[in-house]
Amino acid sequence: MKKNVLILSVVVGILFSGTVAAGWGGINIPTPPPPVIPTPPPPVIVTPPSLPTPEQAREAMGKALSEVVNDGSDIVNTSLDTQTSISSQILGDEISGIVEVVNIPNRQVVSYSTTAVKGIAYVIETGDLELIAELFANPVLAQSSVLLAAELQRSRDTHYPRSKPVPTAIKSVLRHIFPNSVLERARYTIGTVQPTLQNLVNKTRKGKHANHAIVADDVIVFSSEPSLSEPSLNDLKFWAHEIRHVAQYQEWSVLGFAKRYIKDWEDVEADADSYGEKAKN
Repeated sequence: MKKNVLILSVVVGILFSGTVAAGWGGINIPTPPPPVIPTPPPPVIVTPPSLPTPEQAREAMGKALSEVVNDGSDIVNTSLDTQTSISSQILGDEISGIVEVVNIPNRQVVSYSTTAVKGIAYVIETGDLELIAELFANPVLAQSSVLLAAELQRSRDTHYPRSKPVPTAIKSVLRHIFPNSVLERARYTIGTVQPTLQNLVNKTRKGKHANHAIVADDVIVFSSEPSLSEPSLNDLKFWAHEIRHVAQYQEWSVLGFAKRYIKDWEDVEADADSYGEKAKN
């Protein structure tokens, strides 16, 4: 009996151990996924506004001052232009010319003030202390430069209301010579009876040339209608010469242009001539 019980126990043990082993071996225990670690958002970097350099601040101040002066002079000159325009429409160009003569003192006050402040604005913007130093060192040059600059400014303000942008046909041909800023800034008009330096010179020189022009800052004043479409090489040379004068004013200021012209007008004209030759190539 005891022997049978022992055998039965061994058999049951063997069977039980085989079943458990088979059972554990058949279970597929999945491998747990790795923990998901969220990616932190990139840090927000706040860039503080960059402060302008002293040069940038100086340029901005000079430009702002120049714009304020231009706006102020435009207000006064617009009023004077309206008087001239009304007199021209009602009484004709000759009477409007008389009205313009009467207004010369008023325009001179504006032009002297504008010239002086724009000269200061130019020095601030460019840092060109050499201009002021040279004028202080030479009182005769300073006085003549200021007088010429004031007259150029007055002439510019007188002619500007009737001026037009340079024709597209001319600008498109000269873009390889001048930057767009100069071509867009330049304007032109035909001088009539206004008592300006440009009209005086044009009338005295017209007998020697088919056309003549004098530039006052950004306005080219022709003695007669220039070629506007399908220009010849000589026409392009003419336009390029005058537009170069506009660029000179932009680079040197009205006061700086006047000073250079008084000191060495041949050098100023030679520089313009060189651009006229470039237009023919």
